[in-house]
Amino acid sequence: MISALARSKVQLSLKDSKGLQTFGRRSKQPYMSPVSANALRALDTEVVCWPLHSPLAGREEGSFAQGTITTRLPSIVSSMTKDLKATADAVFREDYEAQRQVLAAVTEIEGMKQELLTAITSCPLNLEAPPGSTVALQASVSCTNECMDAWRLRVAIGLHGLPHGSTPTWLNLPWLLVECYMYVRIAVAIQSQPILRELNFDPFKTQKLVAFDKSSASITNMAQAVHNLVTTSGSTSTVDVIRKGLYEVIQYSLWGNKTDLSLLVDASKIDPSAMATALSSVAGSPFLIVDEFDSVSALLCGPGNTRKGLKQGATRRIDIVLDNSGLELYSDLCLADVLIHYGLADEAVFHGKPFGWFVSDTTREDFSETIEMCAAAPQGNIPPGWTSVQSLATRWKDHLKSGRWRYTEHVFWVTPAPTSWMHEIAPDLYQELSNSNLIIFKGDLNYRKLVFDCRWPAEETSFKESLMGFSPASLLSLRTLKADVIAGLKSGQCDRLHAIDGQWQVNGKFAVIQSHINL
Repeated sequence: MISALARSKVQLSLKDSKGLQTFGRRSKQPYMSPVSANALRALDTEVVCWPLHSPLAGREEGSFAQGTITTRLPSIVSSMTKDLKATADAVFREDYEAQRQVLAAVTEIEGMKQELLTAITSCPLNLEAPPGSTVALQASVSCTNECMDAWRLRVAIGLHGLPHGSTPTWLNLPWLLVECYMYVRIAVAIQSQPILRELNFDPFKTQKLVAFDKSSASITNMAQAVHNLVTTSGSTSTVDVIRKGLYEVIQYSLWGNKTDLSLLVDASKIDPSAMATALSSVAGSPFLIVDEFDSVSALLCGPGNTRKGLKQGATRRIDIVLDNSGLELYSDLCLADVLIHYGLADEAVFHGKPFGWFVSDTTREDFSETIEMCAAAPQGNIPPGWTSVQSLATRWKDHLKSGRWRYTEHVFWVTPAPTSWMHEIAPDLYQELSNSNLIIFKGDLNYRKLVFDCRWPAEETSFKESLMGFSPASLLSLRTLKADVIAGLKSGQCDRLHAIDGQWQVNGKFAVIQSHINL
């Protein structure tokens, strides 16, 4: 059940006829870099690299991908359309045209749900960007259609273990492709309605607010821990002290990834204690199955990253490719804050999504609202220690005002394209990332795009090899496992993990800190 706090936020953010804040209207803050206005380059299937192994697909009987496409995705759609209908009733009660447009979007989205329920025979069709839609959606639709066309051909000619002449159904096409397609199609349904398009309406906003509200205890506890870090140590501390503090806050960012609404389906089912339980996982724990913190620490804390080791005027930059909003975004902000405080970075650049994506992924509105909600006092009973949260928010606003922090977004992040194609279809983004000292990729979806979501032999393939040449700068992946794709494990590790938990690859209880450092 949505809390009174979250409900009031939804209602206030939707009403703009009285001059109140609109639901997701584009932010005007100076720290917000605009989405790239350039369309993505056309996909050249002869130039881009293709996976060496079969992509995860729903045709695999009993697989996590099959269950996702046939059960979890329809449930996500049902939960979202339920929220949309509630919005039409509660918020647009006196605006018949707005109600009609919301329900028209619901009808279109529910039609897609019927396709998912018959995924074994249904084939996803190419999309058409509605008139007046955003540049980001137009580019996303174009790229998604190109990816669909390319994979339909590969399915039809019998590549990746399929018989020749196979039909490109929801289950035969790659899981990553059809899952991204679903969210692009939802965005098309929303932006087909002029009022919703004008409001930059986020159909997942209600669930995001519920999730944030349920995470207040974890948010407060993390704020107090970060406060202790920044008040007891800093850039003049010993390397060992800085390394210890950095490892602690990386753990917060890592395990914050457990809060993923695209897995939970219903935000009301979030376990508020999950974060505290997860943080009991420390180095050597069976839940942290790859821990390459030392290589990242050597990069950030080594002599080459100190002021003495830098060329005059050089800036140390960290990029964070964001995943979920709410608690995970909050933990990412804590990580960036500590990196600045310790003098390990001069600038942090956050990369978000230009429209609602995979339920809880971070948009610029989520980014702004998270900081504002932390700065404000919650309605009702204020959690003990919330002043620590407000202190963090004050410092974060200063980072943004000073230019130490910057938020940006690019349409590439809302396409099915893997990162190994970025150099070809989004060269501007690749060049931008090449200016970074370290790119931190958060979460499961970003990992899947990094490794092309295919069945790499986990113990025979290095993480570097699975990146298929993607290397604009040194990179770090912080991920809790929610899909059965992984590389970079040690010999015999898969069997040992199966003995601990047969669902270790998909239940979000296990995690990796994996890196590829450019020397």
